[in-house]
Amino acid sequence: MAVYKCKYRIGFTDIYKNNEINNRAIIKILENAGGMHSDSIKCGYSDVERTGRGWVILAWKIKVLSRPKYNTEVETHTWVRDINKIFTYRDYEMYDEGGKLAVIATSKWAMIDTKRGKIAEITPEIEKDYNPEERHQQKTEYRFMDEMLIDYSEKIVAIAGHRMEFTKIEYQIIEFLSMHPGQVFDKERIYAQVCGYDAEGDSRTITELVRRIRKKIADYSEKEYIETVWGIGYRWKK
Repeated sequence: MAVYKCKYRIGFTDIYKNNEINNRAIIKILENAGGMHSDSIKCGYSDVERTGRGWVILAWKIKVLSRPKYNTEVETHTWVRDINKIFTYRDYEMYDEGGKLAVIATSKWAMIDTKRGKIAEITPEIEKDYNPEERHQQKTEYRFMDEMLIDYSEKIVAIAGHRMEFTKIEYQIIEFLSMHPGQVFDKERIYAQVCGYDAEGDSRTITELVRRIRKKIADYSEKEYIETVWGIGYRWKK
């Protein structure tokens, strides 16, 4: 996963009451970060005339955890995931000047053929440009905290040599969180990742699934692998 980072200083037009950043500015900063990421790999707004293709957003989900203030600098991290031929997802994290996570967002995008006005295929070449390290990256077994072993290729989780029994969706949660240790994800993003952005259901399902995962792990280990970040979501402990 290639993460693009950029900084922005909050100006007068970006704030409302209490000198805090407003929603319009948050969306603007996130969109600009995604646009600059695409420009950096020659697949952005600057390249529409040359390629005849451009990105169009289909859906947003944004969660504001705190609102950075006027004349402070924020840093936005963004990356593309789950690319297929028709659409892709772009995730965002915005950090305040003190390095505290302030905004979490996810979005869904499609590529448009600007000449025909129709959806265009997202080619393997475009996918590689957004995630260059995945050309050489493979999922292999990985050990966590001396006791746990996860074999991503075989989808096996073992603790102290004991093979754990998880449902498909429980394993998907473990895989997703464990591949991003220390990174905080809200329940909505986890739900979208394992169930699909357009899945019918409630992200509160994730709370129950995490509870089940923890209970199963607790039978064989006293260590806590999935940590609750109150008011935000969950993260895999480093």
